[in-house]
Amino acid sequence: MITVSSLQLDEHRRDRNYTTTILDGCDFYTTIGIENLIARSLLTINEKNKLMMHQMIRDMG
Repeated sequence: MITVSSLQLDEHRRDRNYTTTILDGCDFYTTIGIENLIARSLLTINEKNKLMMHQMIRDMG
């Protein structure tokens, strides 16, 4: 979650494909991790394929 929240700072970095590419390059299990965060309601994906996280949750990360 900390890594995802740090990638949420810029608008262009919120794209799911961009974030997945960066985290896959760091040997993270990105798809499973994103699915787990969505299941826990810590992350959502909007209609434009952007990762969305509430500001308070992002600040905690």
